Amino acid sequence: MTAFHEKYPLYLTPTTATTAPRNDDPAFLPEYVEQLKNSGNLDSSQQLQLIYNAWLHGLSKTPFTQLANLSGDPAISLPTYVSSDGMPLGIQFEAAKNQDRLLLKVGSLFENNGLFKELKHQTQTPTPAPSATTPSQSSDSTQVSSSTSSSTSSSSLAETSSSNSSTEIPKTDVNSKKKAPKQSIIIYAVKKVYLHKSANFSQENRLTSYAKRARVDRPMFKVTDYVRDNSGRLRYKVVDINSRSRTAGRRGYLTASSKYVQPVYYQNKVASIKVIGKKGLNEYRKLNLSNKVKHDRHGTILKVKDIKVYHLTTRFILQNGHFVSANKRIVIFVK
Repeated sequence: MTAFHEKYPLYLTPTTATTAPRNDDPAFLPEYVEQLKNSGNLDSSQQLQLIYNAWLHGLSKTPFTQLANLSGDPAISLPTYVSSDGMPLGIQFEAAKNQDRLLLKVGSLFENNGLFKELKHQTQTPTPAPSATTPSQSSDSTQVSSSTSSSTSSSSLAETSSSNSSTEIPKTDVNSKKKAPKQSIIIYAVKKVYLHKSANFSQENRLTSYAKRARVDRPMFKVTDYVRDNSGRLRYKVVDINSRSRTAGRRGYLTASSKYVQPVYYQNKVASIKVIGKKGLNEYRKLNLSNKVKHDRHGTILKVKDIKVYHLTTRFILQNGHFVSANKRIVIFVK
């Protein structure tokens, strides 16, 4: 294992991992307070045992970040480096119960061999993700192209794409002059936007405009590439996927500012959702939104158990185990 990682060093990438003990857990258990105060006087094996004993109580004196996941099983993110914008950098490992010793051993192996490297140490250009194929027209396509067809068998044109990349927009600096990454996603316009011929925006190269619309009617676009203008501002190269619009299929460039465009699909689990689609929402047995089992009317409140990625989209898993679209034009989260 050591030889493997000497050949393939690990570059740390941003994660959403944070130290997260249970809210009702004390920061320090009385039986460990004095031992932890004097942990610097212990040898490494004794320190490891002490940390192991205090593991499930949200306390860590190692270079590792301790996490608590939903199941309550131990997990760590290695190590506790923080980027300039405050984002923790690390690789997250999880283990079944009673296997948390292994996590510490793995962390020690990586650290002792100097295998952790920050992103600034990486010199090679990352290989761009393969672009997604153009989605085919099918009964799965109408839910993306029109909010009035939410009772069809799918919620997105892009669901038939061969890409399996995440739907979340990467946190890329819109003003950086670094090369922009390439990743297909689905977005919609939350304010009035202009589609341009090139990444260098001007009135002369505007192709068309999209007015600000109600949430259920917001125009949607598939992002096919990320580019920067001559000043380093990030732009999205897009294709219009509003099939019932006269602009359907038109290609061009949009601003990447989150003030104007945002992901169409929810990226995180919520407790409950409300159906806002004009024609309601269908529940399905399968992740690809097939085997319809129920139709929910506009205004229905549904309890959510989890969220899953499906190609360029996401699905909510309901408490009853059924799958529904996580398209923001069809559902909205409620507390």
